[in-house]
Amino acid sequence: MKEEILIKPLNYTEEELVQIVELIRSNLDPEFTTEFFKWKHLENPFGKSYGLVAWSGNTIVGLRVFMFWEFIRNGKILRSIRPVDTVVDSNYRGRGLFKKLTLQGLENCKGQYDFIFNTPNNNSLPGYLKMGWEKSPNSSTFRVGVINPFQTKPHLLRKELDTLPVLNDSGEALETNKTKNYLKWRYVDPKYKIYTFDKGVIVFSITRIKGIKSFIVYELLGEKEYFNDLLLVVARRFNAYLVYYYNSKDLHDLRLLTSFERKEAVVVLKENEEVSADQLNFSMGDLEGTL
Repeated sequence: MKEEILIKPLNYTEEELVQIVELIRSNLDPEFTTEFFKWKHLENPFGKSYGLVAWSGNTIVGLRVFMFWEFIRNGKILRSIRPVDTVVDSNYRGRGLFKKLTLQGLENCKGQYDFIFNTPNNNSLPGYLKMGWEKSPNSSTFRVGVINPFQTKPHLLRKELDTLPVLNDSGEALETNKTKNYLKWRYVDPKYKIYTFDKGVIVFSITRIKGIKSFIVYELLGEKEYFNDLLLVVARRFNAYLVYYYNSKDLHDLRLLTSFERKEAVVVLKENEEVSADQLNFSMGDLEGTL
């Protein structure tokens, strides 16, 4: 006879956190830390995450956490929920815990969100589709582009992030509400660099693609006609003329020498009367596996 599995809300006690981190390390990520879990789920400026844990006796054998997220459209805030961090102990798989934790969590959070979205990996995507979620037909692709090093030097004035006006001007598009507090929280890791100017903000990190020095763009915010200038500033500063980016609606018109597709982004959502897939406009930072 199988032992009873009880599903209870996550209270973020020290006892729970110790077991959760060990569960994730043993089944998903050996490098996972308590500090990262707290940053992601307790310090999120959109609110503390709601979580469910599956208990077998005094042992946590399953976890599902739901991040709250804010989008903005025409100045109106829409609240979303983002199911993340699912893990089930290898000895308890095949019992439907993934589905049970997900459906119960969404039910418990009803009334606190306007729509649901997620960016699953290849392992979890089939589970979402079985539960009736839809793969967004509007998802774009991750691309690598070559920046023209002979462009005219841009005239941009460096600024502090705190001195910049509100950066959101989403119009009809539905985008993450990228406030200054959000940017400081999301990109607190020192691997990210934030360059702020009078005309906009670029968030990036330095990397290598096929051994060639390159940079990844997570955010381009501000006046779109200056996005190419922001890229050129970074390219010249680090002598890196390959850029890896997500080809969002805002970046379709980048003036690159050439670009090529690396892979397709996968986004799933449950649509409602407030939101349709063709309105969503993500950045690389929205879709990064960190979240």
